[in-house]
Amino acid sequence: MKRSMGLFGLALTLAVCVLVSIAVAEFPGQLIPAEKSIGTWLNSLKGRSMAQIEADLGSPAEKATWSFRGSNPPLLRYKTPGGAKIEIYFAEGTAVYLSYQLMSQ
Repeated sequence: MKRSMGLFGLALTLAVCVLVSIAVAEFPGQLIPAEKSIGTWLNSLKGRSMAQIEADLGSPAEKATWSFRGSNPPLLRYKTPGGAKIEIYFAEGTAVYLSYQLMSQ
């Protein structure tokens, strides 16, 4: 019984590994460097003030707030020329979380 459970677990692990490797292989090669470039750029905005970000990116499409530890710090929303949306969340005067969404047309 223990041996059959062990073999089942090993087979399941191998199946998951094969499925994951197949899923990764379906993406085009240029996707990885593109994601790294966007991620690097977004991370460079962390820790910057709202004034610094607006000086670099211009006025946002929308200014809002979000709930964080009982307060409502600013949230800037931008739309990119390619149809993506960028959300920049602030806490204690600096950007703390950035979100980038590109939806297919």
